[in-house]
Amino acid sequence: MQGQVVQINQRCGMVAVLTDGDGYSVVELTGDDLDVGDVLRWSSDHPLGFGKVNNLTRNAVIEVIFQNHCVSKEHLRQQLLYE
Repeated sequence: MQGQVVQINQRCGMVAVLTDGDGYSVVELTGDDLDVGDVLRWSSDHPLGFGKVNNLTRNAVIEVIFQNHCVSKEHLRQQLLYE
């Protein structure tokens, strides 16, 4: 799966990744930093829990916690813990 970082809640490290035709995936940062616009790729479609992603923009591998997948735009704020 591949997608682009479109939003980051800096307060709690929650990140929205717009994936190719599958809505948004939500990941939690474990220490590494991302920027809006970074392109990420991971090996399976809908992993949950700890995992590694390739940051294609920065040519780096980072660890994240996969929280959710196939999130609609309407539910994104809640998933990013803004509400």
